[in-house]
Amino acid sequence: MNYFQEKIRTLQFTDRLFDLVLLFLSARGAIVLERLLHSKTWHALDPVSFHFYTLIIIFFVWLILIQLFENNVVYKKTPVWDIIQNITFISFIGVTTTITLDFLLKTDLFKRSTIVFFGIISSSLLLLKRVGMKYFLSFAYQKGLNRKNILIVGSQDNAERLIFEFRENREYGLNIAAILDPDSKRINQLVAGMRVSGDLSLFKRKIREHKIDDVFFTINPDCIQNIDVLLKYMEISGINYHLIIDEDLLEKFSNSEGNKPHITNYYGISMISYYGLEHNTLKL
Repeated sequence: MNYFQEKIRTLQFTDRLFDLVLLFLSARGAIVLERLLHSKTWHALDPVSFHFYTLIIIFFVWLILIQLFENNVVYKKTPVWDIIQNITFISFIGVTTTITLDFLLKTDLFKRSTIVFFGIISSSLLLLKRVGMKYFLSFAYQKGLNRKNILIVGSQDNAERLIFEFRENREYGLNIAAILDPDSKRINQLVAGMRVSGDLSLFKRKIREHKIDDVFFTINPDCIQNIDVLLKYMEISGINYHLIIDEDLLEKFSNSEGNKPHITNYYGISMISYYGLEHNTLKL
């Protein structure tokens, strides 16, 4: 799995796990408020007020609703008002669905007041968590926390497209450190507002200076002189590289010895991704 996909999946898993914790805390808070409302001791648990099975139903219903309303939502790019609307819909539909299920099943899994309290507390906590994540991710990017340095080879349309898309997903810590082009005439040309740093004579130097983690070839590597030497250098150095895919490249790299490449997709651009030896060793 490439870094970008791994980062997304890790964030998504952590995000959902955090949601489950907040839902559990909301249920506990709802029980406390319901007992205080009826002048009972706050710390006790009463199955009549909120049965354990209700928590399973809530987890199931709320996670489905979150997936429906927040599928592929990126907190940093989503306006606060949209976040408020999503959470409001999730809580309202979740509460009404849970009450309806309890009625249809003809059971006494909870008191209505407990579920109302739960809806209010959970919506507040989930909203605070999302707004907090939105501003934390912006802060993390501005401070350069956990940043991954990227080198782009090539300065044509695909390079411009990658730069635009990486900028739109800054919360994942992808930093475009430099752009190189085999054509020396392209030096100092602007690509999506960034200047081409030099030609490929600076390749190893830029990797060392910027501590490059990944290299993206946005042009056919067969057009690059001594490409085999550069690929071998990255492999030994543990640097991941990604090449725009075509049938010839797929056949060539699929038949190569050593670690097999992976077919990945960056914003609609299909690529062959290869992970350096040091990187693979560390993953074992």
